[in-house]
Amino acid sequence: MTGGETGTGMTEPPSVRRLLPWFAALLLSAAVGAAVVETVRVSAESDYKETLATEAVRRAVEIMAVTVNGNVMGSVAALGVVDQPAKSVVRGEIPIEDPGVLKTLQAIGETYQANGIYLVNRDGIIRSGWYTMGKPLAGVDVKFRPYFQIAMQGKQNIYAAIGTTTGKRSLYFAAPLFGEVSPKSSVIGATVARLDLERVDSVLRAWPSGPALLLSPQEVTFASNRDDWLEHYAGERTPEQIQAIRALKQFGHTFDSGTPKKLPFDIRGGTAVVDGRRHAVAHSPVRWNDPHGEWTLVLLGDLDALMPPFRKAVIAAASSLLAFALCALALVWQHRLRRANGERLRAEAELLNYTRKLEGDSAVKSYLAEVSADLHKATSLAEFAWVFMLHVVPRVGADYGAFYAFDEDSRLLVPVGGHGVPVGELTSVAVGQGLVGQCAKDKAPIVIQDPPGSGIRIVWGAGEAAPKSVTLLPVMQGDRPLGVIVLAALRPLDAEGRALLDVMLPMVSMNLEILVRNLGTRRQAETLQKQQTHLRETEAWYRGIIESAPDGMLVFDEPGAIILANPQAGIMFGHPIDALVGRKIEE
Repeated sequence: MTGGETGTGMTEPPSVRRLLPWFAALLLSAAVGAAVVETVRVSAESDYKETLATEAVRRAVEIMAVTVNGNVMGSVAALGVVDQPAKSVVRGEIPIEDPGVLKTLQAIGETYQANGIYLVNRDGIIRSGWYTMGKPLAGVDVKFRPYFQIAMQGKQNIYAAIGTTTGKRSLYFAAPLFGEVSPKSSVIGATVARLDLERVDSVLRAWPSGPALLLSPQEVTFASNRDDWLEHYAGERTPEQIQAIRALKQFGHTFDSGTPKKLPFDIRGGTAVVDGRRHAVAHSPVRWNDPHGEWTLVLLGDLDALMPPFRKAVIAAASSLLAFALCALALVWQHRLRRANGERLRAEAELLNYTRKLEGDSAVKSYLAEVSADLHKATSLAEFAWVFMLHVVPRVGADYGAFYAFDEDSRLLVPVGGHGVPVGELTSVAVGQGLVGQCAKDKAPIVIQDPPGSGIRIVWGAGEAAPKSVTLLPVMQGDRPLGVIVLAALRPLDAEGRALLDVMLPMVSMNLEILVRNLGTRRQAETLQKQQTHLRETEAWYRGIIESAPDGMLVFDEPGAIILANPQAGIMFGHPIDALVGRKIEE
């Protein structure tokens, strides 16, 4: 059989083998497009749900701000505390049609667009009121209303209900009516303001992204930007629960007969399908002090609007095209990628070396900080030299060390510390004398390999050996020498150790200068202290001689003013000693 034949045991033509990766690239690109669309959708919906939850909380706060935390409640509450005529009406002390009381109720009602303001006594009977709609309520018993019961407990509250006389959805703002001008006095009744639901409806209508509902504690829709959902209940309800809702008389005649309608979605789910479109669901409590529990604001946001078909098509096409371009690039430039992979490996090796260098630099900085801190604690040149040798000699691999400090008084480089050699064996040298002095004079390091006759011997026990390398380092402060460091080793110092010394020298110079300055200040203070002590002792001795003399003695300064007198002189001149001091001797 030839290569072009087909059948069992046949190999595929080369052209087919070449096309297979492209077919795989097409399939992979389509899969990537679908995956990207789904990822973007999930991410967008997740972000939107978080935003929706925040928006639900904000709008619930807004509802409470225009109701329980608003000016209406403040006015009703103030009326129940300070208005004495209103209290007299409730007690039956003045007529229920008292003009002053009615004028006050009318002013509050007209100010806040209320359709009723009335006063209720402790028995739950409306005593007086002002109304713009419905029949007068004087004499009506409202003690079964929760808003009255809560007000009699001394609490402000808002109660939403369908009015029994108006048949309209209303908000009842209720506050306790106190017997005295004090919220701590006994409650004798309640003040109530009845407003329509416009304050709440306006918040719900302002939600642009989908349905918005306000549910009672019994999960009955009391307000919504969709009128067809009003007075619907959420979830499943048993006949007993329906009967309990009827008994509340909160929803007018809606629940008196028949079975109420149910909302077409589950408010507890994170998503819901409404009118064939997916919506996110978020809710937040509205706290009106309702004895039956919290009211709930429910917001729905259209999720399908986040990813319309056109946007899905654009994202899928763009991601698929990008994925196919990447696959094509991988197929066409495969050999270049192999070469790039080799370059990448080399770059990684260089990066690793650079990282190690950075780590080494960090370790050196940490080490220098530690050495600087220890040097800064030194209180003498000997201690400074000892700390330096303790840190540096093992670090750079030296076997011998000597530290010379420049003495300003003698102008000599004086040995103050060493490693592997007693300081007593070292001698002071002048600047320019020997290698130590030359190093200070030249202000430059001196490095000698295999030094012949250096005089340095590295000793251990009974044995000794000449060093293979000697390094002299000047410690400078500007152009002024502070000292010279001598390090010797049985082997040449490596580049790392030499670099460490170069980095360390400025730090050593700074700390040594500080120490020298502190020591000079200390010496000056000690000298001054000694002079002051000697002066005080001399003065005390001198005073003792004068005061114990049997003859009168006066001591006066060059202008002739008396500066010291003994007791005998005071007796002779008939003046106290204090009166003599300061006077002219001629007097």
